Amino acid sequence: MGLTIEKKSLDLTIKGVTTGQIENEERQWITIEDPDTVITILGSYADQQKRLIMESVVDKPHTISELLQICKLPLVSVYRKVNSLIQEGLIVENSFAITHHGRRIRYKAVFENLRIDIDGNKIIVKGKLNKNF
Repeated sequence: MGLTIEKKSLDLTIKGVTTGQIENEERQWITIEDPDTVITILGSYADQQKRLIMESVVDKPHTISELLQICKLPLVSVYRKVNSLIQEGLIVENSFAITHHGRRIRYKAVFENLRIDIDGNKIIVKGKLNKNF
């Protein structure tokens, strides 16, 4: 069960945190309650190869060839997993790299952090959108 604390009951002046900072921080998190979407997110993070790819593109966007070097996965697996993650909405095309082979797409993770709350038989996922998005 999730713990709920009202902001007005907290004394945060000692730590130098203002209520406005908490509100701004909370706005960066989105709540996902749709059971199908929750299952998709949990399933993708349970897949070791997908998780490795998502973790690789959290801080910096990467091309497929960069992901091959970072993740040490077969080419077909990287293409298949990246396409699946795009369809699931967990990574997006972020920018382009110009190489001697032409233009290459860089991919970026949508979320930089996820929280999972279980309230009885209901699973709620909260995702913090990637600030470099």
